[in-house]
Amino acid sequence: MPAERPSPRIALVLGSGGIKCLASIGLLKVLHREHIIPDVIVGSSGGSLFGAVYAAGEHPDNIEQQVLKMWQKKEFRDIKYFDILKMFLPKVLRYDEMFGLIRGNRIEKIFRNYFDDVTFETTKIPLQIVATDFFTGEEVVLGKGSIAEAVRASIGIPVFFQPKKIEGKTLIDGGVSNPLPINVAIRYGADLIIAMGFQSPTYQKIDSPIKSLLHLTGLYMNNLLISNYAVHNMAHHYEIIMVYPPLSNEFHFFDIHRIPEIIAIGEQETLAELPNIRSAIDHFGVEEP
Repeated sequence: MPAERPSPRIALVLGSGGIKCLASIGLLKVLHREHIIPDVIVGSSGGSLFGAVYAAGEHPDNIEQQVLKMWQKKEFRDIKYFDILKMFLPKVLRYDEMFGLIRGNRIEKIFRNYFDDVTFETTKIPLQIVATDFFTGEEVVLGKGSIAEAVRASIGIPVFFQPKKIEGKTLIDGGVSNPLPINVAIRYGADLIIAMGFQSPTYQKIDSPIKSLLHLTGLYMNNLLISNYAVHNMAHHYEIIMVYPPLSNEFHFFDIHRIPEIIAIGEQETLAELPNIRSAIDHFGVEEP
């Protein structure tokens, strides 16, 4: 009787990308229908939310409804207006690293209500979430304790969200240090990595200081995304399959009416890569002649 062929250890990596990360739901729908269940999920920034919800046991068809409940403008209007004055009187009002236009308490409360008593230790699929140390710029991989706190830290866009303190570290958005944390999946021992990443928006015309800042931020994050993927793709011992949704159009953070469109694009792009995913799984453990 021939020996049973080993199965690859599969990692699913969901990168940063704001509202574009909703395409991850389309990816999850395809993998779930095909009974391709990852052995670990790694998420950064927006990708951490969808990865965490799936790791906690939510069916992909229900994730969209859950996200629509969370993704409401009122929940992001958690503004302490006095703090805005710190931008103009920083020395007088003691501006410090904890500044953020949005405190994030409301959204974290929503996360806590949703995840309830689910922690990293009790997820149905192992989960790793990436945030960034505000002072050193190093990635911080969160893998124990409160999922709500970890997701809140990982989505903490600098200036817009107040940083989140966890275990003595001041944490901000995971996308600042690692917009597509393939390296975390490699360290976990994954043989096959399915990664979904997104380019940040850049502009051909700059007509405001905010656009200038977003453009420069997009340039460095896109370069970081591309270079990180190239390095890990060369170094990894097996295979990385990149699912890269063509979301080149501008998507605003509260384009809630476009959520079905974004999810559908993620699903279509995953279906296009499905033969490669299947081939990688089927050929795992087969020695080259």
